[in-house]
Amino acid sequence: MEIVSTVAEQLSAPSQQSVERALGLVLAGAGAARVSLAVFSSSGVELVSSCGRALLADGAQVPFDASSMFAATARRTVFWERDIGGLADFGRPVDRLMLASGFRSACSLPVTRGREALGALSVSHASPATLRPEDFGELRTLSALFSVVLGRRQAWRPPRVLVCHDSSLIAWGVARLLEQSAQAQVTVVCDPLEAMLTDGEFDVVVSDVVVFGGSIATLGELCPAARRSRLIAFSGYESAEQERAAFEAGALAFLTESQAADLPGIVRAIHDGAFVPAGPRQPGGPRACRPALTRREGDVLLNLEDGLTVRQISRSLAISESTVKGYCRAQFSKLEVHSRAQAVRVAREQGILHRLRSGDRVLRA
Repeated sequence: MEIVSTVAEQLSAPSQQSVERALGLVLAGAGAARVSLAVFSSSGVELVSSCGRALLADGAQVPFDASSMFAATARRTVFWERDIGGLADFGRPVDRLMLASGFRSACSLPVTRGREALGALSVSHASPATLRPEDFGELRTLSALFSVVLGRRQAWRPPRVLVCHDSSLIAWGVARLLEQSAQAQVTVVCDPLEAMLTDGEFDVVVSDVVVFGGSIATLGELCPAARRSRLIAFSGYESAEQERAAFEAGALAFLTESQAADLPGIVRAIHDGAFVPAGPRQPGGPRACRPALTRREGDVLLNLEDGLTVRQISRSLAISESTVKGYCRAQFSKLEVHSRAQAVRVAREQGILHRLRSGDRVLRA
């Protein structure tokens, strides 16, 4: 496999698409049946991306002990077996699924940062003993490249959002807005039983102030999956009492349905670590200011100033055209404009472009 330089080029601007393309290069270079990249957390393993023959779906989460490969790599140990079908102890749930799917040899390397195991790069073949020992040098180099990607994953992966609302009409409307304008992965929950059974990790929870027969203050009890996430309150009407209750419950922002257009930008800003909560308004005071532009929104804005089209920006930043359009919409909301030309003009008048050109990271964090 002589693909290190091309994979490094793909990963120079990490995104879901660039990771998929990089794994495709590894798949072709190794002559493998499947290649996957997984990330580790305290609760287990999540599949970030994969290519080749179907096995676990992207986004799937399993415990470490469900797979012999993941159990080994979590201990920062390389797993390499020439014939997994001949192993007496290869019988964990994912192991059995691999054998049933026709895989016969496998290699999984820990993706590390210092002494920490961030995840695993796994290569599987449909025939025994396909991987040669001399391939390990390149695979170790490739795992080092993917360690940079996993270390920055928060910045490039889509926000994972949980929407909690008693009205399915409103909940799915919010979900579509976030999917289209924030490129978010959205899960919708609309009844108490579903809320109690919902599982997974979420970056942001968008919830009504009154939900599932209780209040936003008891959301963690009503929906355990919401306990570890940042919270946005989304109410059907403006009320100082509801706003105060939302912030007392730990919400970072309070929006009404009339402010729905601001929601994607706030979700992206929270996800990117660029949102600063302001708390409830004082009587007669102004509403909290809009969040700053994220790093990627600033990159897109600079390209707009240079006169690039959406397609050209897509190629320049190695992201999809729909993602570029989503960043544009988020900019429009924050800058209170309705076109690319207006966005550039307002950003120039407010000194935003000057600060971006000067390398001011406050606006681009």
